[in-house]
Amino acid sequence: MKMMIAAVALVSPLMANAEYTPFDKQQPINFECQTGVKIHVVDKKHVVINGDFDAEVLEISADRLQAQGGHGDNLLTTNIDLRFMGGGYYSLLVTEMDYTDAQGPWNAKVLSVNALICTRTQ
Repeated sequence: MKMMIAAVALVSPLMANAEYTPFDKQQPINFECQTGVKIHVVDKKHVVINGDFDAEVLEISADRLQAQGGHGDNLLTTNIDLRFMGGGYYSLLVTEMDYTDAQGPWNAKVLSVNALICTRTQ
């Protein structure tokens, strides 16, 4: 019995200090957000939103994922920024932009901006 208590005492600090990686780049990840939005990170290059919109990953790190997808002729784009907040929660910022008649991102028209809270699912 003393042996078991000693083993638990040694392992507990290791578990507490284990590094939690919110974004595992090696395998697919699923998220579910408020209002039923579902995000599936397929791999290091593709994200599928609600099962029908494919976005290209621009950046993925241990605690952040950014992706962008175009609609039709890519003048209409959707940008997502998913960040780990801690405690198993992620913040999702979705920005829809219209680049029709724009000279660059500085004068593109913002169509909508939505912020949601997400959690990881299996």
